[in-house]
Amino acid sequence: MINIISSFGYKTGGRGPGKVFANLTKGLEQLGYPYVVNRDLNSTRRLWIHDSLTALYLLGESRALKVLGPNLFVLPREIPRSISLEGSLYVQPSDWAKKVWEDAGFTGCPIRVWPVGVDTDLFRPAAQKSRATRVLVYHKQRDPEELSRITRSLEILGLPFSVIKYGTYVEDEYRQVLADASLVIWHGCHESQGLALQEAMACDVPILVCDVVRLSDSWPLQQFPTALESVRVTAAPYFDDSCGIKITSLGDFGQAVDRMMDGLGQFAPREYVLKNLSLETQARAFVGLWQHWGLNLEEGLSETATGERKWRAPLLARVRVRVDRQRGSKWARKGAKS
Repeated sequence: MINIISSFGYKTGGRGPGKVFANLTKGLEQLGYPYVVNRDLNSTRRLWIHDSLTALYLLGESRALKVLGPNLFVLPREIPRSISLEGSLYVQPSDWAKKVWEDAGFTGCPIRVWPVGVDTDLFRPAAQKSRATRVLVYHKQRDPEELSRITRSLEILGLPFSVIKYGTYVEDEYRQVLADASLVIWHGCHESQGLALQEAMACDVPILVCDVVRLSDSWPLQQFPTALESVRVTAAPYFDDSCGIKITSLGDFGQAVDRMMDGLGQFAPREYVLKNLSLETQARAFVGLWQHWGLNLEEGLSETATGERKWRAPLLARVRVRVDRQRGSKWARKGAKS
C-alpha cells in the first residue's frame, strides 16, 4: 500500500501535476494496488510525496520508504538548504530531466526516471472522423513570430488549420479539436514528459514536432547556467518514427508537412502510447520504484494503513516553507544569472 501526499487529494482538475496524481491513481486502481491519500506519514511502509513541500521538512520523522516528486522542484537550486532528502528516491519523468539535475550537481538522493501513464480511455480516436483534412497547431511558450511563420506556411500550402494555445483552453475543447484533426503541428517548449502531446498521440493523430534543443529555446527568453544549456532537451521525450516527425529548424517545415501528408496512414501514435505509457503499465512501474529497498508489488497488495489519521502539516513546517520560499526565490534569481 502507498500513502500519497498530494495537494490534489483535496481538489480535482488541473493540468500537469494534477494529471500526474489523477492518472497514477487511476492506474493503481486498474492494477488493483491499494493506496490511501494524505494519511499520517507513518501510516504505511511506502510513502509518495507528490507535491507537498511542507512534508519534506518531516522526512526524518517518517519511518516509511519515501519516493519524492516529480512536482516539487523544477531545478535543484530551488530545494531549501535546510531540507535533507537522504534515504529517499527522487523521480524525474524523462532521461533529459534527470541529466539536468545531475549536471546541476544534485547529489541529495538517487534519481529514477518514471513517466506517468496516459488516460487512453479519455483520449481516444473519434468514432467518426471527418474526411476533410484539418491541421491543429498547438502553441506553448515559443516565439510568437515562429508561430506566425507556421500559420503563413499552412495558408500557402492550402491546409485549413486551427490554433490552440497553452493555458487558454479547457480539456473538453482540446479533445474536440483533436477529434477533428488529421495532423498536429506541435510548437511547444521543452517538456520533462509532455502529457498534452501524448494525449494527442493517444487520439491517434500524427504529430509534426517543431522541436527545441536547449532549455532557453522558449518564450519569454530565459537564462540558464552554461552547464545546463549544454544538455540536449526536447518537447517530446517519448516519441519515435511511428508517431510522426521531429524537426529543429523551421526551414524544414514545408518539406516535413508534405512528408506527413503523403503518409498519414502510416503513422500509429496510439499504438506507441498503449505499448509504452498506458495507465496500468506506468502504475506497475511506479510500484516497482520500491524495489530499491527490496519491496515487490505482491507484498504491497495485502498491506493496510495503520489508522485513519489524516496528514496535516504542523504550523512550524508551514512557516518554514514561507521563509525558505522567500530566501530561495532570491537565491534562484541570483543563480539564474550565473
